[in-house]
Amino acid sequence: MSVLKSDAVTAGIMPDFAQAGVLLCRTGSYEISTAAAGATIQLVPVPKDAEIVDVMIRTEIPAAGSASVATLEIGDGSDNDRFFSLLTGSATKHTNLYGGSGNVGFMKIYDTDETIDAYIDSAMGTGFTIYLKAVYKMRGSISDETN
Repeated sequence: MSVLKSDAVTAGIMPDFAQAGVLLCRTGSYEISTAAAGATIQLVPVPKDAEIVDVMIRTEIPAAGSASVATLEIGDGSDNDRFFSLLTGSATKHTNLYGGSGNVGFMKIYDTDETIDAYIDSAMGTGFTIYLKAVYKMRGSISDETN
């Protein structure tokens, strides 16, 4: 199983301003040259003590027929489909917003540095691009945060 990394993950966790109520957004994208079923694409780094508010995903193929239809899951190192399960990208632009039934990622608090990943369930062809935005706030910036 291969692990591929977006530029955002390669850049690493960037400095955060842990001020109460401030939402932060990190974006990652990856254009696939080839990705076999079972591959992991690390898209967005998430720092320790981040609480996930929203995750948005978009898949895109530049032209019909230039890449195969693909199925993928969006999660992290401990839960492959924490945010989305069995998303299908196709030759048309496809947008999904977080909040689908059965996903448990809302308000997830990370106790270690982590990445939000795409897990490839079926092979993808050249030109398939995955875009991901993670919106989070940093925990522990005010004393009355107990959850």
